[in-house]
This record gives sequence, C-alpha cells and structure tokens, in this order.
Amino acid sequence: MNDKKVDKKVDKYDKTDKINKIDKIDEHCTIEKDEKEIDNKQYILDPLSVIIKLLILSKKPNGSKICIYNNILFIQENNILQPFIRYLYKNNKNNVQYLYNPIYIACNNYLTESFIKEHPNIKQIFIAAQKGIKELINTYTQNTIIVHALYYYYNIIESYIKNKPQKNVFIDDYLTQYYTEDIIKKISFVWNTDKIKIILELCDYLDRDFQYSKNIKCLEEFMRIIDEDIKEKII
Repeated sequence: MNDKKVDKKVDKYDKTDKINKIDKIDEHCTIEKDEKEIDNKQYILDPLSVIIKLLILSKKPNGSKICIYNNILFIQENNILQPFIRYLYKNNKNNVQYLYNPIYIACNNYLTESFIKEHPNIKQIFIAAQKGIKELINTYTQNTIIVHALYYYYNIIESYIKNKPQKNVFIDDYLTQYYTEDIIKKISFVWNTDKIKIILELCDYLDRDFQYSKNIKCLEEFMRIIDEDIKEKII
C-alpha cells in the first residue's frame, strides 16, 4: 500500500517537473509568449531611422547589438554591461525580425528615382546600413535563422541600390498590418528637406572621417531628437 502511494507521488512530481522544464525551454526557444504579452504596436519603427541606426551600428565596436523599446531602435555597445542590460529589458536576438518591414518601406520610399535625383547621396546611407547588417551577421554567425534573415534584408537593400528591385521580394508578415498608410505618412512628415540634408551631410562627413568617435555622437544626439518626434507621431 505504501509503495503504491509513494509511486503516485513520484509520478505526479515527475509530470510537474517535466512541464516546468518544457516551459523553460519554450521561454528560451520561441517568441510566442512575448508576442501575446507585449503590444506589437510598440515595435513600429520609423523606416529611415532604422537605416540611419544601422549606419551608426557599422561604426560601433564588434559585437554591438540592437534592441527596441517603445518604437525606438537602440544600439547596445559590446561592453561589460551589455548582457545585464539585455537581460534586464528582456532583449534578445528576435528583435532582428522587427527590421523587416521598415527596411523594405525605407527602400521603397527613399530609393526611388525621383528621391535619388533630389538627394544623390541618399544611397550612401543605405550602403552604410548594409555594413551595419554585416556587423549583426558577424555577431549572430552561429544562429542560422537570424543570419538568413539578415542576408535577406541586405539583399533587399542591394536590389534597390542597383535599381533592380525584385518583384514579390516582400511578403507581408503579421507586423505589416501596423504599418498603415496613415502611420507611414505621419512618420514621413518628421523628415523634412532640411533634416534630410543635415543627415546626409553628417553621414558624408563620417564616411570621410577616420576619427569618427566624437562625430558619431553628434549624429546620435540628432537622432534622439528625431526619436522623440517619431514616438509622438506613432502614439
């Protein structure tokens, strides 16, 4: 009698333990829980800002990563605090997926024949953004799925730079629905001609400056102002 009772207790414990282990594995291997618990609207990003942030990333130390918080793309430099900060804010490599829509929209809106004619240097920003994507590829080289996604983003930009955008290169995902025409228009109003000229001049100078550490901060400070404007438009 006692043996049977003990067996039942042990069996019950084993099942509970297995469920707990599965939950822990699921927590680390999937993003389904995060998607249910977090409002996806906070991952709406300004397309042009994403391109510029990738440019900034290309100037950062190897191993720097991205994170997204309240519609803003941030860069976390590779230092002793990076793992702690990423753990604290629950950042992970899955943030890369949120670059898909804004990268395509940026290419579609800013690498048009008319826009390039008005701002010939705009291509240089996208080329620099590709370097930022390569940095992420090097950072996540052991994660095949993330690397494939990043190469896909790289090639989307490449096709537009070469003025050969591929048909059906972009397929709607579950986040595309949040990038409505109204949202894109509101965001684009932040980027008036003067601001675009400032960005182009700063980026052109950075491209020619080998001691860019101080100057990149100027660009970052400028983007902080843009970030606040963007956040207001989206909210």
